[in-house]
Amino acid sequence: MSWTQGENLRALEVSLRPLTDAGWDAHMIAVELHSWMLTWRPARPAAYIRARLAQQSTAEHVAAELDVAEGWDAQEASRALGASRPELVLDVLEGLAAGMAAHSARQAELGLDDLTEADAAADMAAVLARGVPA
Repeated sequence: MSWTQGENLRALEVSLRPLTDAGWDAHMIAVELHSWMLTWRPARPAAYIRARLAQQSTAEHVAAELDVAEGWDAQEASRALGASRPELVLDVLEGLAAGMAAHSARQAELGLDDLTEADAAADMAAVLARGVPA
């Protein structure tokens, strides 16, 4: 990053240590710094990097604490998506088909018919007829 030019290499190394300790390589670090899209040049780039990384770390910590406080468990939430039970997938697809059919019917009642030739409900029915591979 051009805005880091002129900074002491040791100071940059220390400021980037959280990323290198996490296993980031030079390319990943460059992408991260570029994503900050600075249109100005910090007077002390290493200090700016330290402050920005600390701010990101704090935000991630707060988000994690909120997840814990709300009882959010990412593994539990995604367990149903594992499709270990094909009948669950079929139930979901049937629910989607019924919902799309009801929505299409309501849109037709309101005169807001689909502008395409595709029939989503028929497509979903075709998927359901084929079944889900085990």
